[in-house]
Amino acid sequence: MSSFDTDSSNVVLPSNLSLPDYVPLRRDAVRDFEDQFRQTTTDDIYSAQLLQVKSMAEHYITYIMSNSHLNFSEKTLEEYIKTFENLSKVQQESHKLKQIHDLPNIRSFSSRETQELTLDSLDEFHAANQPNFTDVIRQEYSNVKTRSTSNDASREFYTFLRSVLFVCKNPEDAIPDEKSSNDDDDDDDEINISGGKVSLKDPITLNYFETPVLSKRCKHTYEESSIRTHLRTNNTCPISGCSAMLTLGDLKPDKLMRIRIRSAIRVEKRHDKNLETVV
Repeated sequence: MSSFDTDSSNVVLPSNLSLPDYVPLRRDAVRDFEDQFRQTTTDDIYSAQLLQVKSMAEHYITYIMSNSHLNFSEKTLEEYIKTFENLSKVQQESHKLKQIHDLPNIRSFSSRETQELTLDSLDEFHAANQPNFTDVIRQEYSNVKTRSTSNDASREFYTFLRSVLFVCKNPEDAIPDEKSSNDDDDDDDEINISGGKVSLKDPITLNYFETPVLSKRCKHTYEESSIRTHLRTNNTCPISGCSAMLTLGDLKPDKLMRIRIRSAIRVEKRHDKNLETVV
């Protein structure tokens, strides 16, 4: 009989040889876990990537609008939106992990001193009835509420980007978010909407918009030249039923209306071309 067999005959095996629910963390695993949260640049990286996507999308929109012979690519807009959504989601998940890192249940594992898991200590670990680190992480992770970590400017641009895609497909339709969800709200909440459609005409001259501007106060859109003329003698919004007081400083370019006009012209040209083909 070999010496190995002789030594093995004196070993008393634990009653339960399966792995216990609680397995102590190795010191190097704890260090790796802690190192993940010492990297303070994680949020900065995602924020920088979001800003880069925002900058690229803005440049694309500006370029298309600066060249009247070009049209928006719905596929390109969808790719920008999808990229923005994916980066925002990863940023949120990373933020959730950082939140649970500082919770008492998680911190206790990093500082806990436990004996090593061996055949001699296996029965003790089975009897300990302590939760496994992975299970605690999962439980705490599911309890953390997801919240947006992107800044207001990024969220606002994301909403604008989705609106651009919508009006490219439906130039005269009201964006769902533009409609009031509260039936008790005043009629002013549905801006420039008539019969479920958005008017592409200046409410003052009734001519089609060329240089539309948006009121930051009441969200109505006007042709720039006509509202400037109106404000020389009257500082009230010219829309019937709206009592908002306006100044030139309350006006800003209505980029979305410009895109509506561009898209409507494209749709009309396509329609005329189809009619010519039929004839």
